[in-house]
Amino acid sequence: MIHFKEGVARFNFRAASVLIHQEHVLIHRNIKDTFWALPGGRVEFFEHSHLTVVREFEEELGWAVNAIRPLFYLENFFTYNDEPYHEISNIFLMGFADNTSPFVPEVDFYGIEQDTCLVFRWVPLSRISQYDLKPAMIAKALQQPLPSTLQFLTYSELSSTPESASAIKPYTT
Repeated sequence: MIHFKEGVARFNFRAASVLIHQEHVLIHRNIKDTFWALPGGRVEFFEHSHLTVVREFEEELGWAVNAIRPLFYLENFFTYNDEPYHEISNIFLMGFADNTSPFVPEVDFYGIEQDTCLVFRWVPLSRISQYDLKPAMIAKALQQPLPSTLQFLTYSELSSTPESASAIKPYTT
């Protein structure tokens, strides 16, 4: 997994998913946490990040999914367990690879991965802002029509960084 510590800071390279079904989006959290996040995980060395999400769904839920397209490239600064993090996330729009769609809205269910206790929930897109989704700007982005092109997002919860407010910027070449 691509993560390391340097001094007091940590770095993560993560891939995450936006999986929408019947106007609901799938979110998850570690049972020890009070906040929610988009499902995904750390990218392995020499693994393309869209395949990271496919692998994570298989490991965590036993579901077959496909990456449809990239939505967001997010650079995020935050504190977790009293440690500052610099995290880069590639966030993909995902779809089911087969006709199975395990879907019960707003009911918690648990992942199958042995080493991690993750809780999942399908949340109505219209109510995503009522959840403590991290980073907070993702909830705002999900309340808008999904971007047709890759969006570059920056966010900081650290007061010591120059840009602590969220910013959504279209990516252009």
